[in-house]
Amino acid sequence: DRFAGNISFAMRGVSTGRVRRDGLYDSVGFLVDRYNVERFEILRGPQSLLYGATNAAGVTNSTTKRPNFGTSFLRLGNQLSDSGTVRFTADANVSNAIRGVPFAFRLNAVVSDQRYWRENLRNEVQGGAIAVGLKPSKKVSVRCEFERLRRSGVASPAPARTARARSRAAAPALATRDSGACSATQGRALAG
Repeated sequence: DRFAGNISFAMRGVSTGRVRRDGLYDSVGFLVDRYNVERFEILRGPQSLLYGATNAAGVTNSTTKRPNFGTSFLRLGNQLSDSGTVRFTADANVSNAIRGVPFAFRLNAVVSDQRYWRENLRNEVQGGAIAVGLKPSKKVSVRCEFERLRRSGVASPAPARTARARSRAAAPALATRDSGACSATQGRALAG
């Protein structure tokens, strides 16, 4: 998954286009990392047209991790490989009540340095996401989230023959993503 930031899907041989994020088009669709993804949803075929202007092949949607009410946890993860890849993730959730109003806070973080068997090919990712949720009543929920993700990578398709070519090939490609959103929902009673 050396090009993990370039995600696209095809169904029945037709591309689904960009992956949506929480049901909306993502302004920086190429800058994706799985550390803050709770689930992927796939809506195939003509039913995908219910989402609006899209390909008939289907819609793919990634849902970000949301704060969980009524539970607190800390999950740490790591990934190491013989080629030198190092990846650490953290997922923490704290739930409490402030003046009787349920409150939840979730923090996700990633630090990754992916290396591969080919020389001068790597992918570095640093990022964090914060999500805050309030439930002022059983039928109303408010959620705000912010994410910052920085990706830098070096891809050298062939060994460079000169020092000048090697310095250009080793120059990292940088991309930074800042995103934030707030939403309020009102409807049937929420679980938890």
